[in-house]
Amino acid sequence: MKQTMHSWIIGEKKPIETNRLFTAVRAKVRNPRNGMEKEFIRLEMDHWVNTLALTPQQELLLVRQFRFGSQQLEWEVPGGVVEAGEDPVAAGVRELKEECGFAGDSAKILATIFPNPAIQNNQLTIVLVENAVQVAEQQLDPMEDIEVGRMKVAEILAMIQSGALRHSLTHTAIFHYLLQTGSLQEPE
Repeated sequence: MKQTMHSWIIGEKKPIETNRLFTAVRAKVRNPRNGMEKEFIRLEMDHWVNTLALTPQQELLLVRQFRFGSQQLEWEVPGGVVEAGEDPVAAGVRELKEECGFAGDSAKILATIFPNPAIQNNQLTIVLVENAVQVAEQQLDPMEDIEVGRMKVAEILAMIQSGALRHSLTHTAIFHYLLQTGSLQEPE
């Protein structure tokens, strides 16, 4: 589907807060249909990457870590921030090695999406790495404590259905993996 241009009028963006995660900006936006104006706020953030790592045993790697938003331990795929100037595939390979100690081959992009286009400007790239094997120890950031799990797709789907895997971006990554493998294709 082709992206369509818009005729919405966006006023000057003014920063209202900057921190290590985002810059919040505000701007007046005019609706071209009725001329109504309203102030909007957008979070400008770095792009993200999520990595689906498939082992030779056809297991996907998941990580479980504490998330301040939910204040729970959450299962999700490895991922993080794409550094300035970094290729998203390289970022996905890097995050996989840092968080899990795994590396593989034939890394490729499955999809690039907007995590929340209503209020965020950033994109998430979903990378697939095949034949992932452990090659090193984890290289965790000081505030990370990550458990690594290897699971079959059926187990992951059961975790999603039961509510044990609640991270929506991981749901999206699994959806794109199933699309790529043909598991969500219409029967002929």
